Parts: sequence; C-alpha cells; structure tokens
Amino acid sequence: MHNGLAVSSGIERIVILLITSCFFIHLLACGWIYLGTVEDQDRSSWYTPDFQDRSKTTQYLQAYYFMVTTMTTVGYGDMEVKTTLE
Repeated sequence: MHNGLAVSSGIERIVILLITSCFFIHLLACGWIYLGTVEDQDRSSWYTPDFQDRSKTTQYLQAYYFMVTTMTTVGYGDMEVKTTLE
C-alpha cells in the first residue's frame, strides 16, 4: 500500500513554475525599489517623495505589482517608467 499524497507530474510542474515565478518577481521588485533609491532624485522618477513616505509594505506591493504587470505583458495604464535607468 502506498502512503502519501499522490500528485501528478503536471500539477507538480505548475506548482514549481508558480513558486519560481514568485521568487524571481520578488527579486525584481526588490531591485526595482533599490533602483529608485540610488537614482538621482533631481530627475523625474517613479520613486517620488510621496512614494518614499509610504510604508515599506506598500512600496514592495506596488513594485511587485509593476513586475507582475511587466512579466505578463498585460499593460500598464496606471504606471510608467520615467528615467533611462528604470
């Protein structure tokens, strides 16, 4: 008798893909926030003083949202890059 949870290889691959995607989106979101902090603040950037005053959680969630939108090519409409480095 086989004890344990039987998972098909297709489901296993989808779960691994989702976990890997979330991890890479996390890295990109953190990098995106880092770019905003090192960018010259005299230039027009998405990392505005208004954005800096938000909680770290809100900053992270917005950066994560931006990366998901970028990777899925859904389109922006409400966010845009403003400097060459971005």
